[in-house]
Amino acid sequence: MSRSCLRASRLLPLRKPTPRAPKLHPASGLPLSRARGQHLLHNKGVIHRFVEAADIRSSDAVYEVGCGTGEVTMELLPRARKVYTVDLESRMVEETKSRAQSAGFQNMEARVGDALRVEMPHRFDVCVSNLPYKISAPIIFRLLRRISEGRPWRSAVLMLQREFAERLLSDPGEKGFSRLALNVRLFAKAVRLFDVKAGSFVPAPEIHSTVIRLEPRIPAPEVDFNEWDAMIR
Repeated sequence: MSRSCLRASRLLPLRKPTPRAPKLHPASGLPLSRARGQHLLHNKGVIHRFVEAADIRSSDAVYEVGCGTGEVTMELLPRARKVYTVDLESRMVEETKSRAQSAGFQNMEARVGDALRVEMPHRFDVCVSNLPYKISAPIIFRLLRRISEGRPWRSAVLMLQREFAERLLSDPGEKGFSRLALNVRLFAKAVRLFDVKAGSFVPAPEIHSTVIRLEPRIPAPEVDFNEWDAMIR
């Protein structure tokens, strides 16, 4: 290439990258955003295994954080007496409501809102959630605080980013041991159930996930959660 051509090429404006089109959910056609952590579980086999692990009874009230397009919710509804679900996006809640109504279910209460700000249901027995990474720790802290307040739940089956789950399950002295892991050990028993590959989600995240089960310790420790957590910060 001649010098004149090189000089001319340097004067040309840089080509702007073509924006990536949002991934569409295969069933509903709703656009999904990776930036918002919208990696929705769509593998039917994994969904069934996930819900089965919660061991839901017909008399149970179930709390779900993040209904998405209702893939997990629709597995919860025929098993539970009541399903409470909350999602940040109204389009997700409307899609889940539409699916539940079309299937004839009337035992769901769905709300639009930030799960970290809206009140949890007054009473629930089981929490089943595919938690976005950004709110995983705050939601688990809220569940632990609930035990301290005397309104315990029976179990929580949570799908978490695998690295986060490993830190939560770490032992004292291990690299990942943290304030959250210490709190979980005091107030609950934590068990690792199974791992979930990235291809089970739409759009596929860059990491794998892990499903864990939390069960409150019985009897509950006679410790005020807020005072204890402030002390170990």
